[in-house]
Amino acid sequence: MGIDTRPKASSAAPVVDHRRADPLSPSQRALAAGYVIIGLGYLAWRTTTMNPEAIAFSVLVYAAELFGFAASLLFLFVTWRLSVREAPPPDPNLLVDVLVVAGSQSLPELRRTLVACRRMRYPHATWLVDRVGLAEREELALELGLLYVGPTPQQPRGPFAGAMTRARGQAVAIFAGDHIPSREFLHRTLGYFADRRVGFVSTPLETYNLEAFEHRVTRDQRFVRSDRTVLNRILQRGRDHRNAVTAAGTGVIYRRTALDALNDLQLTGIDEDLDTSIRLHGDGWRGVYHAEVLAFRAAPDHIAPFTEHRARQRRHALQSWQRNGLALFAQGLSLPQRLCYLSVAFQHLDPWRRLVFYGAPIAALLTGAVPVVSLSIPLVLLCIAHYGLGLWVYEEASRGYGKAFELERHSMLRLSVLASSLLRRHRAPGRALASARRYLLPQSGVLAANAIAIPVGLAQGLSASRTLEGQEIALSVAWAGINTVFAGTALHGARPPKHARRRDYRFPIALPAMLNSHDTRLCTGVVDQLSAVGFRYYGDLPRPLSAGEFITGQILLPSGPHAFLAEVQSVRRGGGDPPVTGIGGSFIWPVPSAGDDLAALIYGTDLQWRLNRFVERTATPLEKVQRTGTVGRSTRTRHGRWAAAMCRTLDSGSSVYPGIVTMPYAQTRERTLVCFQRLLTKLPLRVRITSREGIFNEDGHAELFDAFTVDGVALYAYRFRPYGDPLGGATARRTHASAASGTG
Repeated sequence: MGIDTRPKASSAAPVVDHRRADPLSPSQRALAAGYVIIGLGYLAWRTTTMNPEAIAFSVLVYAAELFGFAASLLFLFVTWRLSVREAPPPDPNLLVDVLVVAGSQSLPELRRTLVACRRMRYPHATWLVDRVGLAEREELALELGLLYVGPTPQQPRGPFAGAMTRARGQAVAIFAGDHIPSREFLHRTLGYFADRRVGFVSTPLETYNLEAFEHRVTRDQRFVRSDRTVLNRILQRGRDHRNAVTAAGTGVIYRRTALDALNDLQLTGIDEDLDTSIRLHGDGWRGVYHAEVLAFRAAPDHIAPFTEHRARQRRHALQSWQRNGLALFAQGLSLPQRLCYLSVAFQHLDPWRRLVFYGAPIAALLTGAVPVVSLSIPLVLLCIAHYGLGLWVYEEASRGYGKAFELERHSMLRLSVLASSLLRRHRAPGRALASARRYLLPQSGVLAANAIAIPVGLAQGLSASRTLEGQEIALSVAWAGINTVFAGTALHGARPPKHARRRDYRFPIALPAMLNSHDTRLCTGVVDQLSAVGFRYYGDLPRPLSAGEFITGQILLPSGPHAFLAEVQSVRRGGGDPPVTGIGGSFIWPVPSAGDDLAALIYGTDLQWRLNRFVERTATPLEKVQRTGTVGRSTRTRHGRWAAAMCRTLDSGSSVYPGIVTMPYAQTRERTLVCFQRLLTKLPLRVRITSREGIFNEDGHAELFDAFTVDGVALYAYRFRPYGDPLGGATARRTHASAASGTG
């Protein structure tokens, strides 16, 4: 059965079965109701407290408060119920086109995306849509056996329209040139088109470089959050429940019939294509949000590209709102859809509201004008209850994925986005890092102005000609102090990290490796700091090496050995007794395709999320109070870095199984052992562990507790308990492994 059919106008079934929705709990609903009641009471009372001597100032602050309350109500509306989906199996007889839209990406970035698209397991045709028209890109498409479309005079609407004219698939998946899909992308998304009302399926916009500017990783390396966490995990699911999910310009798959109805379609690979979403929903099509991460892209390393990227998104979104009347007047949309789209508009307009709150205490302390006629204890208490409860409700409605402090910090950073979108200045990437301070001028201005206003206001308050009362001064000083703290936090977190100057992303998981030797000795070791161009190796060496020499070997990937040729760049000693030798090397690929399998693991999988057990959610305040939360600091044990592991059973003649193992901070603590093959766990194991801290053998036994797939390859996770561990035995059996000991 094909999927090129239009939705029936009489279709009125809900987009999500309500029995498969994730609603707010009764206690969370009660909390939200209390917030709404207190908020309405507070805002109603505020109308009686306007200062007639500063009426413009009073109205401006009150309008900002109204805007914030309306945004909170829209947030509650969107997050009241979240969709819960399981991908249905795809129709095996569909024709699928995959379009990779290339803009300013480099050739290596584009190659990684094209190779990943070609490797997706469902049969499809892959197109390179080159918006620039570079000869080397056409050669790359020819090398990979892909279809190429570039700009030509015969295609005035651009290469994307030319590719759509030539493509004949019933479904069209679109990726930006630096967005790398997993092998399962098509297989996990095509099944939704069995519902003839579905016009597109969108997926989360996830990144692989967790050390990027937009991410925050806690010191214990467990919790990871970014400014997109709530969007990916909560907001899109809430919009999905209301059939108002926004189609991203990348990582999304469309029904061809739905796209054909949009005659002037110009998808360009931006992160939010609101025009396409609004028009498809207006035409009666349904959108689906599949919450599983199926594609990865690089996040900006520092504030300059982050700000320019977000500013470009904001300009595109505001242009879309202007064309569609904030979606309130778009044809064909239901009321829930209009409210969901209006909430998106409020998010882009929120920096203006923040500016009012950042500047209000400055104006009060420097000019003596306050937005209320007088302060009273009931008014202050009601104000604290309103805003404190609002932050609490935000954490509950975001199901623990959003935190109030992170919300305020991201809001402060969005001032740079607002300034950049208004100025519309574009800087070359090479100069972006050097000019990063310019992007922090809004936060610096907020910090300096509030910090200066505090002593000036206090000095005026102590003078004989003071215009503010003591309570008004105290409140304004506290307000300015809060603004100063958030501005200082944003400035501290926006410092360019050391890795921002690196040429390539470094994969944080160590992998076992072997260097080739002319004798029969097995030279095993570990590679870390792995990238597409180089690595750091620690372990046995076939001979003493120096910079400039060439080595050959194999990196043991989960999919199998990956041969390499490399040039030694540096030699250093690691830790251990005896000390282990480390070398830094750069890959030399005889042909570009030789490094494709390695790049697929580094850039196109969620291996680091699975192995490090990163989480984005913590217990909400209500869960902590009720002691019913199942997430939090007690759910994980901290481990050190990963090391290479070569495992074999202690019986004679057994095979060697490669894998990786954790290096815990306490030597007697159990380790997590991840093997690339299934072990015989009933027999005692000897594990040869190689890390930059040394090489040693450890005997113990393993217990299987998890099995998962990465890039279509099965991995097996074990609890490895060395003998001598309180849970594993009585006598320690740990020995150093010399260079000639092989696997021990």
